[in-house]
Amino acid sequence: MRYFHDGPVPTREPGLRTVAVSVNETLYAREVEPRQLLVYFIRDQLGLTGTHVGCDTSQRGACTIRLDGTAVKSCTFLAVQADGAAIKTIEGYADSTGMLTRSSRRSGRSTASNAGSAHRA
Repeated sequence: MRYFHDGPVPTREPGLRTVAVSVNETLYAREVEPRQLLVYFIRDQLGLTGTHVGCDTSQRGACTIRLDGTAVKSCTFLAVQADGAAIKTIEGYADSTGMLTRSSRRSGRSTASNAGSAHRA
């Protein structure tokens, strides 16, 4: 489900860029300000609120996602840097009921700090 083009595509509104990504195997394209952080793009524009802004210093890891298979802190990336990427958020590890699967809970602890806390009551 990957696709690329030659960098951010200018849109009709000056200053905005179109970002096209695959998030949890669903394709999205949205206009963003070039300085928008990836964590806010995921939360505010895509409505995937399992990715948290936890510390504003990128040390807690509550904003951790998979970007092209690598665990990254989405509060340290700009949304335009993710253009063309495959992203997996905590929601991508949930089963059809919205709960983390047993294997996701096990693997999530070692790869994404927010995996164990995103679905706690």
